[in-house]
Amino acid sequence: MPSPKRSSKGDEVNARATAGVATRTLEELVMELLKPMLKAWLDENLPPLVERLVKREIVKLGHRN
Repeated sequence: MPSPKRSSKGDEVNARATAGVATRTLEELVMELLKPMLKAWLDENLPPLVERLVKREIVKLGHRN
């Protein structure tokens, strides 16, 4: 008895797209939801983090000389 043909993920996506069904993977949905949260966190936390690290490096350079 022949084994049933397994369709690839690409075949499934193409079939849904052809049928006019919008498809998003869980990964795409999570990325879409996390982007604004990550941007907000970076906007709030990145400047002070960079400033602190730059100051630390400047102090290190000052101690070398």
